[in-house]
Amino acid sequence: MKKYIFFYTLIIFCCTACTNDEVLKTYEPPTPIPTCDYSINDFSVPAENKDSSINLINCWGGLENYIYVNRYGYFYPCFNPNNKEEIAYMRKDHETFTGCNFEIWVLNYCTGETRFVTDGICYSIDWSVKDWIVFTGEDRQLWKIKSDGDSLTQLTNSGSYNNFATWNKFGNKIGFKKEANPSAFIIADEQGNTLETIDALRTKTARHWSMYDKISCATGTVAEEFRPAYYNLESEQFHELPPVDATQHGFIYDTDWINENKILWLATWLIGATDIHSHEVTEIDQGYENRLYHNLAVSSDGELIVVEQEDQFQISDCDIEVEYNLYIMNADGSEKRRINVPE
Repeated sequence: MKKYIFFYTLIIFCCTACTNDEVLKTYEPPTPIPTCDYSINDFSVPAENKDSSINLINCWGGLENYIYVNRYGYFYPCFNPNNKEEIAYMRKDHETFTGCNFEIWVLNYCTGETRFVTDGICYSIDWSVKDWIVFTGEDRQLWKIKSDGDSLTQLTNSGSYNNFATWNKFGNKIGFKKEANPSAFIIADEQGNTLETIDALRTKTARHWSMYDKISCATGTVAEEFRPAYYNLESEQFHELPPVDATQHGFIYDTDWINENKILWLATWLIGATDIHSHEVTEIDQGYENRLYHNLAVSSDGELIVVEQEDQFQISDCDIEVEYNLYIMNADGSEKRRINVPE
C-alpha cells in the first residue's frame, strides 16, 4: 500500500512541476511603465505672440537683410510613432550652413536627452513604427536611418528630386513625390522598390498617411480654391474638401491626420482641421503677418501637434530679425508652448 501511495505522490509532484515549468515558459512580465525625469514643461515656455507688421516699402531694391536671432533654426518636426515624448527635427546652424547640409536630431522630453542622428539632409523627415527615419539627402535621393544613427540606407538612385516621403502606419511602405520627366507620386516598399504610381497625386503636395490607407494632401490651381484633400488607396478615389482661401491665409503647405475622420492642415497664417465626412472646418491656431507656419506633425494618439513656426521682427527699413522655433500644443490648439531645445 505504501508503495502505491509513494507512486501516486510522485506522479502529482511531476505533473505539478511540469505545469509550473510550462507557466514559467509562457509568462511574460508586464512592461514596466516608464517614469519621466522631465516633462515638456521643463523644455518649453508658454507661447507669447508678438504681432507686428512687416513694412519694407522704404527698403528700395528688395535688399532686405535677414538677421538670425539664434544660432540654430529648427525645421520639419515629427513625433516618434511609438513614443510621443520623442520628437525628431532638422537643425540648421546659421553660422556654418551651406547648401542642404541640415542635421537630424531627436529630443526626448521625458529623459531630457538630445541625440544627433545624421547630417547631409536636404528636405523633410518622417519616422516609422519600425524606427526608421526617412529623408531627402543632399543628392536629392531618399535615404533612411535608425533613430540612433545606425544603418544608413539609400532607397532611391534616380530622378532629380525625391521629396516629402511619408511612411504608412505599418512602416512597410513609403509614399513620396519624384521629380523626373514627368513627375510622379510613388508608392514604394520599405527598401525603396516602386510598387505603384498614383497619377491623382502627381502634382499634389502629399504628406501623411492615415491608418486605413488614406493619404492627405493639398490641391488647387487658384488661391481662392486651394483646399485640403485626400486619396483613398483602397477605393482609388480622390476627395476634395472645402477650400481655404489662400488670399487670406496663404497656401496650404502641410497636412496630417488627427484621427481617421479629420485632416489637420497648415496654411501660412492659419492651422485648421477639416472633418472628411461633415466637412466642418475648425480653426486651431491663427498666425499673423510676422508669424508664419511651415510644417507640422500629429502624435500617434492624435492628442498633440508639433509645428515649425517662423517669427519675424522688423528693426529698421531693411533689417528683419528671424527665428525658426518648434511649438507644441494640444490638438485643439490649447496650451501652446515654444520648445527650448537643449544644445
